[in-house]
Amino acid sequence: MGKKFVVMIVLLAFMGLMLIGCVSNKEASSEPPQPQETPKEPVYLDVLQNSYSLSDSAISYTIFNNTGEDIAVRLSPKLERKVGDSWEAVPLDGIGFCGNPDRVEKTFSYEVPLEWFGNSLTAGEYKLSLERLKSDRDFDLKEVLSDTFAFVDNEEERSSGQIKMSVKPDTLTPSGASFILENTTEIEFMYGDPYGLERKNGDAWEKMDTISGDIAFFAIGHMLEGNQTDEITVDWWPYGELTAGEYRIVKGYSVVRAPGDYDSYEMSAEFTIDEVQ
Repeated sequence: MGKKFVVMIVLLAFMGLMLIGCVSNKEASSEPPQPQETPKEPVYLDVLQNSYSLSDSAISYTIFNNTGEDIAVRLSPKLERKVGDSWEAVPLDGIGFCGNPDRVEKTFSYEVPLEWFGNSLTAGEYKLSLERLKSDRDFDLKEVLSDTFAFVDNEEERSSGQIKMSVKPDTLTPSGASFILENTTEIEFMYGDPYGLERKNGDAWEKMDTISGDIAFFAIGHMLEGNQTDEITVDWWPYGELTAGEYRIVKGYSVVRAPGDYDSYEMSAEFTIDEVQ
């Protein structure tokens, strides 16, 4: 389980005042950290998702710098498509770059808008690359940073993505369930307590209404570190006990770069409530 930063907000009705308190807590664990399957270089590029839909607006990536000193990276993206056993460059659609490098301290996150490539993108395997230079004064190439991912035709074909969410075995009941959250990336995410439920009607998912109209959750932010898992327990109290049927829980999560600077995503898990015998 990753570290958690908890921000609890208590609303006071008297004179419309708001009191905000912050608590920081890091849980201790006797278990040794899990080794990564593949050792990482001191500097590497990580594309945020294993796959993107062609209907997405951008590719998100992060540069990790573990050298202990600033590095220089030219933020002119090169996108290549795998054709057979080779890689072919995907041309930019009327976009140019000045070529000057940017300094990267520890991490740097950015997006590559897909509109930069016009209508050149099709489903398949791709590679995103950036050039690391010797310094911000010496523009000679030091190394090429790259990572691979896939484009799929539609959202349904997308892989499980950044956070895998699944029902913990033997915990599902009509009144609640526990879920396992697995961060499949190197990047730290933040998620909260709010969630929504959807019920399958034919081939479509329909959002469920709560039994008491608008509901409120505590403003608690949970941090899930890269390559770590977390367990949450969810009570269906806003919706009441669930009857037999197919359901989906949907929760939001974010990559926070700085206050007010973040990207939002969604994770979900499907489950079935059986008829009570």
